[in-house]
Amino acid sequence: MNKGKENNKIEQLVQDYLRGKLDPQQTDELWALLLENPEHLDYMKTLLAIHNMADEAALNPEQRFGTAVNTSWRAYLTAAAVLLILGLVGMLYFVSPQETDQPVPLATIELDNVRSAAGLTGSETLLQAAITHSVRGELSQALLILDEIIAKETNRDIRNQAQILAGVIYYNTGEYETAIERFNRVSSAQNVSPLILEQAYWYQANALMHLGRNDEATELLGKVIELDGAFSRVADRFLKNMIS
Repeated sequence: MNKGKENNKIEQLVQDYLRGKLDPQQTDELWALLLENPEHLDYMKTLLAIHNMADEAALNPEQRFGTAVNTSWRAYLTAAAVLLILGLVGMLYFVSPQETDQPVPLATIELDNVRSAAGLTGSETLLQAAITHSVRGELSQALLILDEIIAKETNRDIRNQAQILAGVIYYNTGEYETAIERFNRVSSAQNVSPLILEQAYWYQANALMHLGRNDEATELLGKVIELDGAFSRVADRFLKNMIS
């Protein structure tokens, strides 16, 4: 694909993402393309700013300053886009061409919003509540909610998501051993969805690098690459730097 066609493809994917038209596979493709073409982050930020201004103009005084109202689909996607941009900026820092030494593990992991095209279920609402508590620094409350989900939820994917989120909380507070234990519960389980499994391997590898356990991290990075998902390209660069 020539550069012009690739640029057009990225810009179209960005527009479709902000309109909520991308499925998970297409979103992963956008992630990978933005990692390889960071100049398009500015384009995405510009569209995001335009969407924000449009939402502000559409709000009447009661909506701006009165009682709480339901979040519009655009505002919800805007929040998701902000998280995508933050995650990409972080990724780009760690795979920068200027980096010549051993790769540096992620300092923190962004907590993503729970997204569902059909509306949030009861357990998904609890997951979102745990994220909100964590963002506010109310970590004990967040972990209590997540452990309750893990203990009682029958849906395997939601249990695994709760376990991942708990691991992220421990990771972000520097409790890497506990984070590794949480991520490992997911990566060693049966019938884990590829998207969740990739997260578990990637985050666990970063936690291991924080502890200097690079041999174990290298093995997990290889598994991330095999899954060929959102983190495969950055994992490949990490791995090449670690074994060079």
